[in-house]
Order: sequence, then structure tokens, then C-alpha cells
Amino acid sequence: SGYHDDSCTYKLTRRNQGRLSDVSTASSKLKKRVSTNIQDIWDELDSSDSEEGGNEQKKDPTYELACLKKDIQGSYKLRDYLQNGRDMFLLNYLVSVKFEESSRLEIELRNEELTLQRDESQLRLAEKAFDQFLQDNDVEAMEATKFAEKESSLKSLKLDELKTMKNSEMILIHEIDTFRDVLNEYETYENFLYSLSPKEWKDSIFKESNESSEGKPSFNLYFTEPCQLLEILTKLEDENLYLIQEYRQAENDLEKIRDEIKETEDNMRTTISTLEGDISNLMHKTNLEEKEIRGLEGELAKKKSLDQEEQLEVRNLSPDCQTLAG
Repeated sequence: SGYHDDSCTYKLTRRNQGRLSDVSTASSKLKKRVSTNIQDIWDELDSSDSEEGGNEQKKDPTYELACLKKDIQGSYKLRDYLQNGRDMFLLNYLVSVKFEESSRLEIELRNEELTLQRDESQLRLAEKAFDQFLQDNDVEAMEATKFAEKESSLKSLKLDELKTMKNSEMILIHEIDTFRDVLNEYETYENFLYSLSPKEWKDSIFKESNESSEGKPSFNLYFTEPCQLLEILTKLEDENLYLIQEYRQAENDLEKIRDEIKETEDNMRTTISTLEGDISNLMHKTNLEEKEIRGLEGELAKKKSLDQEEQLEVRNLSPDCQTLAG
């Protein structure tokens, strides 16, 4: 809204300045036209007086009347008197018309000057209002700048606090992830040790968990010393040694079977390739034989057509022969 008011005031000032320049130009033109018209009036009076007397002319009409009276008292004829009277009347009429025109132009000039003064006063008021607007706008701009600086500093503080909180959050997340990894590792060890525990102990734990109202009972591990776990692992190793040997034997047998399968596949590929070559040769021979058959069929069709034409000719010749014989 401030920018819109500033723009409106600027446009009003420019319009008043343009109007003032137009009024000043019109006023100067009017003054020039009035001065020109007045000068033309005196020039016409001068030219009229030069035709009558030839002396240096004066601007007062009473002087012309005095000259006319003096001429009448002389030896002029009646015709000259009438001519001079007519000329004097026209001259007086011209002077009165030019005087009225000059008065009218002066009135217009005064009106234009009044309008110009009124426009100048309005322009001064507009300039004062615009200056006041600029002062108010400067004050508002300073206040807005101070407010923006304050908000910027506050925003910087908040951003610093937020950055610190994010760093703390990242540190906590990293610690939580570390603890979670450690917990998962411990749970893996716990499950492994639980899987190695004796079956009787597992059954007793399962029975206790069913009798207990809690969802998951808390119990100690079966293994309390490392040597216990070592004994269990040694026993499992002895028990699984035969299984390992059997597995290796089965793996060797499987490798042999894979080799046999690969050899069989290679032989089958060779056989298939040979059969495909034979099939291709047979198809080629079949195509050649089909072409020969089509050629023979074409020749046979031509031969049949020729035989039919010969039979028709023979049939056509038979009546003629009979006629000749008769």
C-alpha cells in the first residue's frame, strides 16, 4: 500500500507540473498574441495617418479629430470632407474594435494568470503532502529495517539453538545405535548358548514359563563357566565328526555326478548338433525335390493343355473330312 500511495503521489505531482507548464505556455502565447494585436492596431493607425497627412503619427484619436476640424476650416471641398469623415468613422470603429479585442485578451490573460496561480498553489500543497509522505515513509522504512534486523538476529539465535539440538540428537542416535548393536550381539550369544543347553534344562525352563503368569520368564544361563561350554563343544565335535565325513563323501559323490551330467550334456549337444545338420540337409533335399515336382507338374499341365488343343483341332477337322469324303 505504501508503494501504491508513493506511485499515486508521484503521478499527481507530474500531472500538476505538466499542467503548470501547459498553463505557462498558454499564458506566454496569449501575452504574445495581445502584444502583437496591439502593435497591429497602432501600425494600422500609423498607415492611415501617413496616407492623410504624411506627418509623424500619434496614438490618440482626438488628434485625428483636431486634424479633421483643421482641414474642414481650410479650402477643402465638400467631397473631401465627406471622404475624410468616412475615413475617420472607419478609423474610430477600427480603434474601438481593436480596443475591445485588447480588453478581452487582457481579461483572458488575467483569468489564465489566476488559473496559473491556483495551479501553483495546488502544486505547492501537493509537494508539501509528498514531502510529508516521504518523511513518513522514511520513518516507516527505518522502523521496518530495525524490526528486520531484530528478527534476523532472533532467527540466527534460533538457528544456532536448532543446530545444537540437532547435533545432540545425532550424538544420542549414534549412542542408541551402538547400544542396539551391542544388545543384538549379546542376544545372538544368548541364543547360541541357549541352543547348546541340555534338553532337560530347556524343558524345565519351558515348564516354568507355562506356569508363570509373565510373558517371558527371566532365567540365568545354563553355562556359568567357560569350561562347561568347551566340554559341550568338544562333545558336539566328536558327535558331528562322522557327519562331517559323510558330508564330504556326499559332496565328492555330488561332484562326480555333476561331472557325469556335464559330460552327458556335452554328448547330447553334439548329438543334437549332428541331428540338426542332418535335418537341415534333408529339408534342403526336400525343397529341391519339391521344386522338381512343381516343374514336372507344370510340364505335365502344359502337355495336357497341348493334348486338349490337338483333340479340339481333330474334332473340328472331322466334319470337314466327312464332307469332303461325301
